Amino acid sequence: MSAKTGKENPRPADKFLPALFCLLIAGAAFIFGWHLIGEGDFLWHLKTGEIIFSQGLPRVDLYSFRTSGREWIDSQWLFQLIIYLVYRWFGFAGESWLLAFLLAGIWMILFRLVRDQAVYPVSFLAGLLALWGSSIRFNLRPEIFSWLLMVGYLFILERDRKNRSWLIALIPMLQLFWANLEGLWPIGLVILAAYLLEEVFLKFISRKERFRGLLDPSDHPDPKRILGLIIICALVSLFTPYHLQGFLLPLTLVKQVTLGSNILKSNISEFLPPIPYFRYPFVLLPFFILIAISGASFFLNRSQPRPSHWLLWLLFLFLALRAIRNLPFFCVYSAAAFGINFQEWFQRQDFSARAKRCSKILPALLGVGLYLFLLITAIRGEFYQWNKTGFKFGSGFRFDLFPVQACAFLREQGWKGKIFNQMAMSSYLIWAGYPDWKIYIDGRLEVYGGERLKRYVNSLRDYRVFKAEERLYNFDAVMTYNQGGAVGDFIRHLLSDPGWAPVYVDDQALIFFKDSPAQHHLVEKYRQKLELKPAGQ
Repeated sequence: MSAKTGKENPRPADKFLPALFCLLIAGAAFIFGWHLIGEGDFLWHLKTGEIIFSQGLPRVDLYSFRTSGREWIDSQWLFQLIIYLVYRWFGFAGESWLLAFLLAGIWMILFRLVRDQAVYPVSFLAGLLALWGSSIRFNLRPEIFSWLLMVGYLFILERDRKNRSWLIALIPMLQLFWANLEGLWPIGLVILAAYLLEEVFLKFISRKERFRGLLDPSDHPDPKRILGLIIICALVSLFTPYHLQGFLLPLTLVKQVTLGSNILKSNISEFLPPIPYFRYPFVLLPFFILIAISGASFFLNRSQPRPSHWLLWLLFLFLALRAIRNLPFFCVYSAAAFGINFQEWFQRQDFSARAKRCSKILPALLGVGLYLFLLITAIRGEFYQWNKTGFKFGSGFRFDLFPVQACAFLREQGWKGKIFNQMAMSSYLIWAGYPDWKIYIDGRLEVYGGERLKRYVNSLRDYRVFKAEERLYNFDAVMTYNQGGAVGDFIRHLLSDPGWAPVYVDDQALIFFKDSPAQHHLVEKYRQKLELKPAGQ
């Protein structure tokens, strides 16, 4: 026993085991991130990073003939520059390593949010559930930096709450970084606002004698300090290449993704709510478990009110229920809130030595079992079948998902022009063909807006809409994936249209050229004789 504190001196194992569990969860996150990059929008991000590096920041749309010259607020420019520099130095394999290290960093900080020696196995178990529940979004996208910054803010604010720390001075710099990385940067201000409301609440009850028992002795509420931090962070968020326009853009994005029912939510799977569609039942299991245990932890810790966590928990749950792409925000945050609540509750209990050992051993055993399950199934590829991502373990890029050979055919002809394309292939078309090829649509939905996206969807469903778009934009080629369904009907219409001729086909993609005077020689040379299949096949 320590003569001054009356507490047991820490044994070597009390330092070694938390460090070991921290490395284990970081290693698991690394393994989950170390796969071939297959994100649909990645290549246009990479091409834009190349343009930024060589020519400077684009101010208008460069890629689509429909929106050529239209103002483009590229809120993700810094992310694009980062991934291009990684590609320039390390190639596509470096992108997989970057993703893996980012995820490892996120889960290491998440685990370190709870520093109590007695409850780290509980944090380990909750962190693994968060890893599982977030796994469908483990691709190299701008949002992954938002997860990293979110847990970074929580780590700094929780540490500062107990003991005033110089680390809080880093938050304005992190906010400036965030504002230039992705349009989700207002999450940083929301986190700060929640902690401000908590400081106001704690300040209020500290003045009321009957409520003082709710205060932790280490609480020293100072609302003015957090308010000043919010003002500074709001101001630095204006320091982007787009200034006020960039500052206001997230309002549009929030409306598109989370509010109401619109063309984005009905046609892009990541914008759909996870319930009632249950498209990803395998990852909804840890999602529901995290809802249950983190919600229960607030009841468990009800004698130590934390309004900031109540508010943020409800906000991230709302966002997750509105769109699949927001699941990781809730999973990561709920694991953090659960760990913090459990730690604060556990510290107030007078458990026996045996009960304390059980509180470590049981969650540690469950955590190790879950850890082995996740790692073994991820390395063998089974996990990625169950969560329907189809990730492939290793480093590099999944070119098999894109029309590589079809694009090679166009390059061999030295072809230049306007392509009506499916959105799923747009990223590779930009990567392979810019500036010679202009495309119809890609994943930059803030550039196109709902109406242009609607015209794209209806063009594939109704050939009359396609013909109206053809007359309006006079595009020269059509490229589609060689598949059935609604696209199969669209292909049938093209095959029966004398104004269009199939000039390239493989197992993956089809190319049609307009039989115009400028292209007639190519049509005559490469016209394919394709069987016109009956409708519905």
